[in-house]
Amino acid sequence: MLQQLPFPLRLLAVSLPLAVNVYGQSDSQSSQAVLEEVIVTAQKRDQAIQDIPATVNAISSEALEDFNILSFESLEQLAPGLDTRSVDGRSGSIALRGVEYNPNSAAAQAVDVYWNDTTLGSNSSGAIFQQLFDLSSIEIVRGAQGTLQGRSSPAGALKLNTAKAQLDNFEGYVRNSFAENAASNTQLAINTPLIEGKLALRLAAVYDDNELQETRNLLDGNVSDSQSRAGRLSMAWQASEDIRVDLSYQYQESNLDRVTRVQGSSSLPQQAIALPVIESQDNLGIQVAPDIYQGRFEVATLRVNWDFGNHQLDWVSGYSELHSSENFDNSQGNSNPNVIAGFASPTRFVDAGFANSHEFRISSSDSDDWQYILGIYYGEENGQFDRYQYLGPQGPNQGSILSPLGAEDIGIFTHHSYQFGDNWNTEAGIRWQRAERFNASDIYLANGMLLRPLLAQEVRNRSEEAVTGNWSLSYRMDEPDTVSYFSISKSFRPGGVTVTSVSLADLATYESEDSIAYELGMKFKLLDGRLNLNTAVFYQDFDNYITRLSRIAVNDRGLATRPRSSGITTTGDALVKGIEIEWQALLADNWQLNGGLSFTEAEFKDGVNLPCNNGSAIPNGQIANYCDVSGLELGIQPKLSANLALFNQQDFGSFELYQQWLLRFVGSRTEVDAVGGELASYSTADWHIGLRSNDNGWDVAVFAKNLFDKNAINNIQPQFRARAGLATGYQRVDAIDGRTLGLSFKYHF
Repeated sequence: MLQQLPFPLRLLAVSLPLAVNVYGQSDSQSSQAVLEEVIVTAQKRDQAIQDIPATVNAISSEALEDFNILSFESLEQLAPGLDTRSVDGRSGSIALRGVEYNPNSAAAQAVDVYWNDTTLGSNSSGAIFQQLFDLSSIEIVRGAQGTLQGRSSPAGALKLNTAKAQLDNFEGYVRNSFAENAASNTQLAINTPLIEGKLALRLAAVYDDNELQETRNLLDGNVSDSQSRAGRLSMAWQASEDIRVDLSYQYQESNLDRVTRVQGSSSLPQQAIALPVIESQDNLGIQVAPDIYQGRFEVATLRVNWDFGNHQLDWVSGYSELHSSENFDNSQGNSNPNVIAGFASPTRFVDAGFANSHEFRISSSDSDDWQYILGIYYGEENGQFDRYQYLGPQGPNQGSILSPLGAEDIGIFTHHSYQFGDNWNTEAGIRWQRAERFNASDIYLANGMLLRPLLAQEVRNRSEEAVTGNWSLSYRMDEPDTVSYFSISKSFRPGGVTVTSVSLADLATYESEDSIAYELGMKFKLLDGRLNLNTAVFYQDFDNYITRLSRIAVNDRGLATRPRSSGITTTGDALVKGIEIEWQALLADNWQLNGGLSFTEAEFKDGVNLPCNNGSAIPNGQIANYCDVSGLELGIQPKLSANLALFNQQDFGSFELYQQWLLRFVGSRTEVDAVGGELASYSTADWHIGLRSNDNGWDVAVFAKNLFDKNAINNIQPQFRARAGLATGYQRVDAIDGRTLGLSFKYHF
């Protein structure tokens, strides 16, 4: 019977009884051990994660090291229901609870990322999807965010907290990791008090070099290569007993020479060589020119904290700057370098973005019954996205599309928590916000002369106001130690325009999005603090859910004689519902079992019609064909995902032997470009074993990721097209990494 259940449910069925059985044994040592209390700042104050009436996951710096999580994209391995994928070198996508975001949409993000509590620019995902180093923690706040975070978002918030300078300790570390794909990652940090107890400096850096999945270009034999380097300076100043100032600055550079994995067979004439049938597992690409990405990212944050009386003042400011360029050939799967004949399509993207944000808030600090926060937020962003088309690999420039952008966000918010009686607590918050957006897009000839605008003047500027908020009611029971809660949250994303290379007329604009989310959850502390079990069910109703449709056939300016392909950002009503489970179980002093499961259904409502490719000719005067998408999934995220992490350590006096297992399951996903319209489910197992000193002075480990060398596809895209519009016959394939063996060591001083 058990074998008939899906893999993650078998994990749940086996692991939880195992935990309870171990607890039931008479073990005097394990009876003394308890799980450490996890403190987070998801609601802008220090709180135990078990006390928050919302779903929050915390990933510690130790967990990142234990499982050798070196990149942002790998975070999804530790959090079921989180989907992090690098779209290309210059952008990435984050999804939670089935609500996804396409970085090419020019829309507000579905999951906002906060760097030391400050917001980043809307085009900063390429900077986020890089190496992780010297972090104190990562917090994943799930569900609609309408009150406390810097910007309202429908799916959640992800908070990256860098390690702060410590005022009293001189310490540091050097950490190296090596793996089979010519990968090396070196991290170091040093913390030194300049004036003990008053002023401290922390320096951290990372250098990473690897060949990604070692995809080989069939035409020249080259393989992918990625290099990134970053440095961070952090300072802490205890100006007085009540005032602390934290400053952080990070500089980062990234270089990527990528070969894109493809599958398919050639459908183009006049090829330079005969091109074979390629399967995903062949790990091959076909590119007449490499994809070359270069990026630079800078971010500075300042936080001033002042405790006075029964209150606390916080001022948080941030500034970020991004510059990147990407050179690529848009007709992959083609071996003919002739541009004039309509084959090769050399293209260059250039991004520049500048963003700053400021938040000032006052909060109560000593009240037991009533706690409140009152704050104001301001964010500003300016940038430019330019696309250049070339007549050959080395030029000259045939023309360009220049797309400047601007944004301004203002928010005023308040949040209150009131304890009434011994067991009941209610929280309520409200946020007023104004979002102003500017987008333009114009085609220029090679001589710099304006050919024509792609966006009409009347749609380039947009200003909207919205009120969002949250309310929750929770009840604490002492035996067993349980917090039960019900919450309602409202989110908002402003409308905007599609930035593309064709004129979309009325399809160029999309409306603002609103959602209301309901969540019912229970958080248990069981077996004398040795088992934490959190569950939540959620339901979210979207009006005008913002989505991005890729490579839709359109009539440029409504002319049927000029069919083109374009991405379109549009909206449709949608529903999201699901369940999430997370647990941490201390089986004994030296055994711990953690796990999680997420099941989500995210679909368009009945009666929603969106632009599509249905194989029919587009009528003259109409921009695109439409299809009924009722019941279709919002994105390519799996409905079901789960993980299970097992930790063990054995003490041998001055050192200990430890090992960790990480088992992960990803369910099947709808994908219209896959055979049968679906991507198969898969499971992977990672294993780590190592030795470390009991004082954490040194640590040496070996690891095997995807130990059983599973082959699975994460994403398939439509066929590439040559410059003349003909399909090349090949599709881009994003596959999971094969088995990777490696070694890591760390020295702490």
